[in-house]
Amino acid sequence: MSSASGSSSDTPGARVPKAEPRGTTGTPLLTPGQQRAAAAADRRRWRIDAFVLGVAALLLRLPMFFAPRALVFDDGVFASSALAMRAGELPFRDVFSSQGPLFPPLVFAGDLLGLRSLDAPRVLLVAAGVLVTVATYACARHLT
Repeated sequence: MSSASGSSSDTPGARVPKAEPRGTTGTPLLTPGQQRAAAAADRRRWRIDAFVLGVAALLLRLPMFFAPRALVFDDGVFASSALAMRAGELPFRDVFSSQGPLFPPLVFAGDLLGLRSLDAPRVLLVAAGVLVTVATYACARHLT
């Protein structure tokens, strides 16, 4: 018995695929195991993306880190602050800084991480560039 429409659903024994249950947004409903797997894949994708962006930001900042002279006025001021703190002077008492109260200790920490070399005060600027890049990506993923 064939109908004039030519539909395969009229054929005896033909299987009609079951429709997946859908949520209110039109996306398929997932089992708890599928949800955990999807969340794990999303976290793994985020980590890989953040790592790649962090490495790219680091590579873009390296020429600035190894520059033979001060690139901008602030570069010399930060280096002078780090050198004064190396000598034991205290921020805001012995060393003037127009930045906030956390900035001189962070410059000093970057100086320590850079092993107090000539380029060590720039460690904070390189780390801040990487951190801001990854944080911006995290915010953008959260918003979209």
